[in-house]
Amino acid sequence: MTTAPHRGDGLVELERRLGSLRRGRLPADEALAAELGTCEEELRALLEQSAGPVAEPSPQPGWPMDGLPVAAVLTDRVGGILQVNAEALELLGLRAEHATSKPLPAYVALRHRPLLRTALHELAEAGRGSRRVRLELAPRAGLPHEVLAAIGVTQLPTGLALQWVLLPAAPGQPAPAPQSPDVLAVAAAYADLAAVPVVESTGPARLPWQRIAEIAVAAVPGAAHVTITGLDGRGDLAALGASSGWARRLNREQARLAEGPAVDALRQAAARSAVAADAARRWPRWHLSADPRPAAVLALPFDDGTSVVGSLAVYADEECAEGPVAHLAGLAPLLGAYATAVGSLLTTRRRTEQSRTHARQLQEALESRAVIDQAKGIIMIQRGCSADEAFAALVEVSQRRNVRVRVVAQQLVDSATARSRR
Repeated sequence: MTTAPHRGDGLVELERRLGSLRRGRLPADEALAAELGTCEEELRALLEQSAGPVAEPSPQPGWPMDGLPVAAVLTDRVGGILQVNAEALELLGLRAEHATSKPLPAYVALRHRPLLRTALHELAEAGRGSRRVRLELAPRAGLPHEVLAAIGVTQLPTGLALQWVLLPAAPGQPAPAPQSPDVLAVAAAYADLAAVPVVESTGPARLPWQRIAEIAVAAVPGAAHVTITGLDGRGDLAALGASSGWARRLNREQARLAEGPAVDALRQAAARSAVAADAARRWPRWHLSADPRPAAVLALPFDDGTSVVGSLAVYADEECAEGPVAHLAGLAPLLGAYATAVGSLLTTRRRTEQSRTHARQLQEALESRAVIDQAKGIIMIQRGCSADEAFAALVEVSQRRNVRVRVVAQQLVDSATARSRR
């Protein structure tokens, strides 16, 4: 967290002078006026940052967005970029090394910046919620283009931050109705997925799978009944999450019977689909246990970057207007994209845990080395022996007591330290 109130007066004055220059001296040169406006926006962001605490860039990303199939950006409360994925870099015409700390509003057309600043101010004041706005981007490279933007509030260890999802909008395309299952709502669902906390655990069962199943309903419009099946900490089949009571019962029976489309998708690492008659033949016990029985089902596997660890399934009943088979066929592309995004989340989690484990092991090794070296020095002084002979003595005691060499060394160092204090 940073504050810099001592810079405020100078920044205010410089902002005033820049604004006056742009409005009064350069009315005819649109390109130069736009560039000056961008500089003014960057100055405005610096001024707002100096007025209060904001989230700082962190070497550890706060939002695993690389696997998202949409342009995603994480900014501080005033729009300073903290993290950005490849899709957003392309949309903004930026290179990764130049993106961090740049104010995102600087890449929005001048006429849309007041609207955007109002939205950011309201979100920062409320500390929660989201906004949808239609903006024209003005990238440094390339032509201006319109986007639909979903902006939501999140909390990082360093403070309040904003999650952005940007979708290109066709010219003249009306802004979607807030209640309709539109493409922006789907993109916002992916943003919610990326914000799911990546916890330290052993095995996928410790993740908030219920939340991931609920987000799937928004990410795959029309998929009211979604389940997630995987393995628990012991390696047994587990019903990890479901978006409805009916789906939850279907999932639990599959885990209990070790039979069903979600189980086969997990075990065989392949998509599985069936209508009612086919399901009765392939998974008879599960089909008989279902009440009511699904008219059709589609299950897809997902992995953590090394192996398949779960499956995502969607079920259709007889009430689908276009028919259960056509209904699931229409959902397949979006369900596949969501399964890929879930896999990306798991991959990020696995890599994070591997990095933490490696760091912990390295720290333990360094500490062990230091203690063992101290113990060797004590033995060398006491016995007048070499370093190799001192280490051999530690190993001999370790084997006789059936404890690690580091424990023996620590006991010796503690004992010597206690004697020296008497």
